[in-house]
Amino acid sequence: MDAVGARMTDLGFDEVRRDAMGNILGRIGNGPRVLLYDSHIDTVGVADASQWQWDPFEGKIEDGIIYGLGAGDEKCSTPPMIYAMAALKKLGLARDWTLYYFGNMEEWCDGISGNALVEHEGIRPDFVVIGESTNMEIYRGHRGRTEVSVTFKGRSCHASAPERGDNALYKAIPFIQGIERLHQELKTRPDPFLGAGSITVTSISTHSVSLNAVPDECSLYLDRRMHPAETKEVVLNELRALPNAHLAEIIVPMYEVPSYTGFVFPVEKMSIHTYRQVRPLSRVAMAVRRRLGNGSSPPMPRTGWARPVSPLSASALARNTGRTPPLTRCPPPKSCNAPISTPCSPYF
Repeated sequence: MDAVGARMTDLGFDEVRRDAMGNILGRIGNGPRVLLYDSHIDTVGVADASQWQWDPFEGKIEDGIIYGLGAGDEKCSTPPMIYAMAALKKLGLARDWTLYYFGNMEEWCDGISGNALVEHEGIRPDFVVIGESTNMEIYRGHRGRTEVSVTFKGRSCHASAPERGDNALYKAIPFIQGIERLHQELKTRPDPFLGAGSITVTSISTHSVSLNAVPDECSLYLDRRMHPAETKEVVLNELRALPNAHLAEIIVPMYEVPSYTGFVFPVEKMSIHTYRQVRPLSRVAMAVRRRLGNGSSPPMPRTGWARPVSPLSASALARNTGRTPPLTRCPPPKSCNAPISTPCSPYF
């Protein structure tokens, strides 16, 4: 974050600061309409480092492609965002806008950074560009996500006489098998645009006083991806119908972990995202994509994941310009002498 902040300062941003959570913010302009460029610059862990072909923290460049932890998800979006903002300022195209770059923590805080930016910092953008990698396609929606905590209680005893106790792990096994069957069932009822929901067990742990004692608690963590018809109530009711569910505590937990600055923003671990309609703003994005030489206009897809920053994303996705661009063609980039403001900039 220090490097990103220093570069924005060098590029002449009007303001560079960190928010309460510790995310980096850069601002250009002070106009009435607010456009925010969102890029998370943290990563998940490396899992088994021996499975990497190179040091993931050093990376490499091969055939013009950068490989490394976070190269695609999504540090790659930060440089073009901040340089584009600097170019807009230099060309005088940002006079009526407030432009923000938002370099945030997403992987390690369940994506609540955007939520906190809106609710705590009071920054409410009219439009948001999210830098998640899309294989150079324009994405306009994705499924929601719910995390679910499931806890089975038992009774501990010495492992030499397990019949004297009540093994919590054994109680959980039929429920886990039910989760696997439920995932297959979800495939049979997809949403026309977002596809089918999904569910899987992502973590399991037991509590035992000793390795020679029967566990008295078994905890599961579930990742549930949902389409719009699958509400929180639907998700929980499906789980409560699984084998042995009546023996468990099933809840959607709260995220209340402090950031590195000590900031806490409590939020339920659930989000619902969708953007079904092809609005004028989407058509503008596709027109710009064509003019940049990225081929014809394919169907606008959706992502397969979910990022729980719903207030920020909802603010971005709910707006549109109310106009469609003319379908004039630009000359090839190498032969184009027109300034950057012609003809695409009116639609940004």
